[in-house]
Amino acid sequence: MRKFSLLVIIVFCTLFASGASAEQISYTGVGPWENQVVKIPVVGTSGGGTQSYEGGVEAGMYNFSVLDGIHAGAYKGFCVDPAFSAPDSTPYAGVIVPVTDGSRYEAAAYLYGKYYNDTVVNATKAAQVQLAIWELVWDFTTPTGYNLADGAFQTGAYITEVNALILEATGALGSFTPSGFYVAAAPPEGEYFGKYEQDFIFQTPEPSILLLLGFGLIGLAGFSTRRKK
Repeated sequence: MRKFSLLVIIVFCTLFASGASAEQISYTGVGPWENQVVKIPVVGTSGGGTQSYEGGVEAGMYNFSVLDGIHAGAYKGFCVDPAFSAPDSTPYAGVIVPVTDGSRYEAAAYLYGKYYNDTVVNATKAAQVQLAIWELVWDFTTPTGYNLADGAFQTGAYITEVNALILEATGALGSFTPSGFYVAAAPPEGEYFGKYEQDFIFQTPEPSILLLLGFGLIGLAGFSTRRKK
């Protein structure tokens, strides 16, 4: 029974752990994506410092891995930080932070959840959602509101489609709860999470699914114990 009890403890500690956790993050490339032109007045650079940037970016689904901890695994997500990505497959220290109601990441979480199945196969849709997420996150507190021609993020691509996504996301927040959504972030810096390595929004399985998985593992452990007896 000792192994059975230990498994129960491990499963429930995993299921109900909460809050930010320190992890290693590794960017592994982008896709599907399109090259789009954006203007970002102040961005972080890998290794420190800031600079202005206007030019092409990879707008789409970003692939990354969390290398340790309870969130370990490979994910697809969207960039939510004005920084350049770390070199491919180069781990950097980060934190996994739950998305909360009212945060600058809530509307981004809505778009991720709503359009995930489309964006993992359609480069155009992935680019549109990524552009909308950048605007939603980076211009969260600007006096002029969400405006693709002004503020901390600017683009001339897919204006109609991106504005429609922004309107949909902000209009849905009253009935949306960002449970299961996280930001994989470099250490916090200023108003965003870490500016000096890229940060990603992603989703883990719903708690109910994890709970069913946990009970399934417990059942298998009990069955195995009975067979040994």
